[in-house]
Amino acid sequence: MLFRSWRLLRPLLALAAIPPVIAAGVVGWWLVLEDGGQNGLWHVVDTLCVANQDRRGSPFPCLEVSRETGTVVLHAPFDGNQLLVVPIARVRGVESPEMRRPGAVDAWTVGWRERRRLAAMWRTPLADDRVVLAINSESARTQNQYHVHLDCAAKDRKSTRL
Repeated sequence: MLFRSWRLLRPLLALAAIPPVIAAGVVGWWLVLEDGGQNGLWHVVDTLCVANQDRRGSPFPCLEVSRETGTVVLHAPFDGNQLLVVPIARVRGVESPEMRRPGAVDAWTVGWRERRRLAAMWRTPLADDRVVLAINSESARTQNQYHVHLDCAAKDRKSTRL
């Protein structure tokens, strides 16, 4: 009897594994293929993180969505030891007119506060002089959404690709 129940249950368990696979495929599509990958970060922030926070109370796949600061914090997609701070609003870059208006998103301050989360990721206390905040220049940008990179400049780290 137990054997027959298992035989019926196995296809249902296999179906349960499909949603995470689909979600990973969707994120990959947005990050790599959508608009040549240039709007991938925006799609993840807006369509996944903010939408999930609003609908389900969870910012997944991001770490945090803050309406107070107007930012989202997430792991950098291709470097799990790096964090990104991204405005909730659509902003192309630090040179955008929106960034010069009073009350503009201050992703730098949010990034500096997130150094504790970065230290937790590295599982070691990080002195302030080991924390790096950076943005990509307009000419070197691969995303059409402003974001601040937060990384560790530890001596033993071979590379801090920002």
